[in-house]
Amino acid sequence: PVAESNTQVSGLWMFLQPTLAINYYGSGVNFERIVPTGPLSTEIRYTFLFEKGAGNADVKDSLETSYVVTMEDVEICEGVQKSFDSGAYSSPGPLSPAHENGINYFQDIIRRVHGKR
Repeated sequence: PVAESNTQVSGLWMFLQPTLAINYYGSGVNFERIVPTGPLSTEIRYTFLFEKGAGNADVKDSLETSYVVTMEDVEICEGVQKSFDSGAYSSPGPLSPAHENGINYFQDIIRRVHGKR
């Protein structure tokens, strides 16, 4: 699929487990590296690339939209972490097997490699 316009609403999003996302939309692409910075923290490092001749408005819109979506994701992740810390979840595993099959697949690989099943 190819994005019809330079919006982050229409595009192609790829996630390479566990720490790289590539987002393609219109006249740009965004690489996101998710870097663990401690036992309870991560950092997202962005690299944005735009086609030569991309308008300032397109670039500004892409950067602003990325920021807004990232802040929404931070809020969600922090809320989920608080739920984990509360003891509400009694066993590890995917919270949503229907929507987290990629994460579950990756975790299964890690468990197999380390002999933990």
